[in-house]
Amino acid sequence: ARAADAARRAEGLAVVRAMAARSSALELVGEAADLVLAVLKGSEGKLTQVYQRQGMYAALAALCAVPGRGRSVAAVGTKVAEAMAGAFPAEANEDAKVDMLGVMELWLPRCEAFPSASLALLTAGIKDKVEKLKRAHLRCLLAAFADSELMLQAIGAVPTLVEHVKAGLAKATLRVEAGLALTGLAQLAAMDLGAAAAANEAGVWAAVLGQPDGASALLWPSAVSRLADKDVRPLTQLAEDLLGQHLEQVQKVEGGAALA
Repeated sequence: ARAADAARRAEGLAVVRAMAARSSALELVGEAADLVLAVLKGSEGKLTQVYQRQGMYAALAALCAVPGRGRSVAAVGTKVAEAMAGAFPAEANEDAKVDMLGVMELWLPRCEAFPSASLALLTAGIKDKVEKLKRAHLRCLLAAFADSELMLQAIGAVPTLVEHVKAGLAKATLRVEAGLALTGLAQLAAMDLGAAAAANEAGVWAAVLGQPDGASALLWPSAVSRLADKDVRPLTQLAEDLLGQHLEQVQKVEGGAALA
C-alpha cells in the first residue's frame, strides 16, 4: 500500500479490502489496523513521501470493508478515528488531510460513541478556511450522523452549521458548504429541541425556502445539476428530512409549498 508504483499500491489495497470483507476473525482486522497505525507512527522509518502516508490511510479505509457492527468493530473504529484525529495537525499535505478525514468518514458510523478527539477536530474543522478541507470536515460529520447517538453528541456544532447556511445563501460559491451544513442542521433539529430553536431563531427555513419564485437556492434542479455527485447525495437526504421531519416548517414559509 506504500509502494512507489501506483499499480502495486492498488493491488495491495485490493488484497487488504478483500481480506477485511471476508474476515470472520475480527481480531485480525484489529491487528491489521494496529500494524498500519504503527507504520504511520514510524515503526519502519518515517514516511517522508505523501504517497506513502496516503497509502496507509487508504489501507485503513480498506479495512472498513469488514462486515458487522459489534463491539469488536466499534473498538477498531474508535481506535482508527482517534488516531487520525491525533495525527491530523502534523500532516502538512492538504490532500492527505482529506484522505484522513475520509478514513474517519468510513469508520465513525461504526463507533459506539463519538471519540472525543474526532468530535473536537470536526467541530473546529468545519470552520476551516481551506474550501476542500472545510467540505471534507462537513462530509465526515454528516457520515457520523448516520448514528443518532453520535449525532446528539455533536450538538455543539449547531451555531457553526447555522453560520454556513446563512453564508452560503448570501454567496453562491459557498452553496456546497451551505447544503452540507443544512443537511446536518435539519437532522439535528429533528432530534433536539435546542437545535430546532436555533434554526428557527436564525430564520434558516425562511432563508432557504422563501425565494421570490418559490425556488430553493439549494434544492432547485438548476442549482443541484451543477454539483458533483458527492455533493448531491446530502441534498437528497436534506429534501427527505425537510419533507419528512420538518414539513410543518416548510409549509409555513412562503415559497416552501413549491418544494412540498
